[in-house]
Amino acid sequence: MTTWLHHLATCPSTNTWALEHLATLKEGDVIFTEEQTAGRGQHGRTWQSPKGVLTASFILESVLLSGFSLAVGLAVIFAVEDLMPDLAGKLQLKWPNDLYISERKLGGILCEGKGQKLVIGIGLNCRSELPVAEAISLHQLTNFVPENLELLEKLRQTLLEAASLIRVQGLTPLLPELRRRDLLANRQITITYNQETLFGQGAGIDAQGRLMIALADGQVRSFMTGNVQWRGL
Repeated sequence: MTTWLHHLATCPSTNTWALEHLATLKEGDVIFTEEQTAGRGQHGRTWQSPKGVLTASFILESVLLSGFSLAVGLAVIFAVEDLMPDLAGKLQLKWPNDLYISERKLGGILCEGKGQKLVIGIGLNCRSELPVAEAISLHQLTNFVPENLELLEKLRQTLLEAASLIRVQGLTPLLPELRRRDLLANRQITITYNQETLFGQGAGIDAQGRLMIALADGQVRSFMTGNVQWRGL
């Protein structure tokens, strides 16, 4: 019996369910459902979860670090590429919390905290027929997509490893890989932050996990949060 797995036949949102039951959950617990009816994304957006999207929330003890969602994204990338080695080196991160491959969205992350615990929501397109051209599913990329339990086990492992590393060493050991996987590097970017919209070019990720943007006047600014739109190279 898998004691860490809380399997729900259906629920509005695994993150919402986890936050409501957080007092009874411990680090390493995973909430999973095949049918999420009211998923949530960043900036109040709805997260679409059609059949074939792996939807789960992972419980971690609190990690006080800006840019932790980037470490989570990297952990998800490592899990996917470990199980599907033909995708090795191909996945990228769109700051701060989206997974991309071939310039199409593969998944998203939503980190929420309450007290001394974190809820890490992950939506990963595995075997889904997606209604938008900007998205892509693993089954379109590889002949082998692991079963849900195998994916959940690997994701749980890499997330726990990332949290353990971050608590001791911070983001520094992950920066080279984060920068190598940075989808926004050298791309034209529009960012909306505090009701201000700015235009520039992606200039990398700094040591605190902030997005750096080179503006037209030559100034480079770093952003902890913001709504980002981007164009190709």
